[in-house]
Parts: sequence; structure tokens; C-alpha cells
Amino acid sequence: MANYCITKYWVEGEVNTLKKMASVIGEGRNATEIFPEMGMPLSDLSFREEGCPYWYGAEMDNGVLSFTEEAKWEQSRCLWKLKEMQDSGICDIRYYSFVSESDLYETNDDEGKYFPYRITVFCDRIPDSEPPHFYVVSDENTFLFRTREEVSGFFGRRFGWTAGSEEELRCMAEKDGYCLFTEEIIVVPGPIHIGINKMKFDFKTAEDGTIEVTIKQ
Repeated sequence: MANYCITKYWVEGEVNTLKKMASVIGEGRNATEIFPEMGMPLSDLSFREEGCPYWYGAEMDNGVLSFTEEAKWEQSRCLWKLKEMQDSGICDIRYYSFVSESDLYETNDDEGKYFPYRITVFCDRIPDSEPPHFYVVSDENTFLFRTREEVSGFFGRRFGWTAGSEEELRCMAEKDGYCLFTEEIIVVPGPIHIGINKMKFDFKTAEDGTIEVTIKQ
């Protein structure tokens, strides 16, 4: 079963272009539906064969478009392909993404303009006779912080845990029946692909009107 990559995007550019993109995304659509309406050929799509990236939750705020992408294995390059289109109207892309059941949490928002947090903390009671369960960022038991000092301060106020190091904090959490796990959020200039071969899909209309799909490694 594929791991899912959930990515939140913030997009800057020409307001009319971003408004059109928000309208095209609507309540949620696959990239194969979005690309033609944004003037991009389907042959420019590139994603894993298990499924097409899905975009949803489009919102405009102070001239900035934000939306969420759900893709398998890794963040797709679909939005970046739109940016590369001539006269695309997209000037800059900031994102935060995480891959379920892995340690990949990353952002390219190095200035912290839209996503200032740099540390993710998971905290959950340890179920009897079951391994610890680490939540993903959308869960209410996951917390985001800028510094490790903020982590210690938060749990000190919440549970009375006072510790001089992350290891001491983790030990105190375990004494109270909690599993504590922290993860640094990686700041990178662009999307990281974690060694998985990308697949290229070419679409061609056959004489009988059907669509021929060629998959290239």
C-alpha cells in the first residue's frame, strides 16, 4: 500500500490567474481535470502510476492562493509544471508537506512567511499491548513549534514536565503513559523526491476516438 504525501501550497502571482485556479479546483478535482482548464496538455503530467494527484481546499486570502494536494508516495510536480508554463501568472510557490508513515516533513518556506514552524511533536498515550502510534500533522494530538525551547515550555505548562533536554522530556512523558516523538522539519529549496522513479504519462487520441496512454519510465 502506498504512503500518502499531503502538501499545503501557498501560491503568489497574478490575482486573476490565481482566482481562476481556485475556481477550477473547486471543492476538489484530479490533476487530469485541472490541467486542460489551465491550458496545460495532459502529456505534461508526471505522477506515480498508483493514482493521480488530487487538489482540494482552494482559498484566496490577500491575493494569495492556498490549497492542499493529496498524492501517493511523494509531492507531485504538477503545480511546478504549471508555473513553468509560458505566461503562467504564477510567481512563487511555498509549501509544507509530510509523507505518512515516514520521517519526511519538509518546507521550502525558509523565511517562515506562511509556515514558520520547524519542529513537529507527536504525543499519544501508549495503548496497552500495542505499539506506539504517531499521529500526522492534521491530528489534534500533533503540535508544531519554532524551537525546542517552545516544545519544553509547552509541555511544562500543559503537564508540568520540566526537563533540560529532549531525552529527559521524553522520559518524563513515558512515566505519565505518553509516547513523545519530535521531528525536525527539513527546509529545502524545492520538493524532495525520495528515490522513487517518476513515471511519465503520454496521452494520444487513436483513430477510433479512444485515448492511448503510454507509460514511460
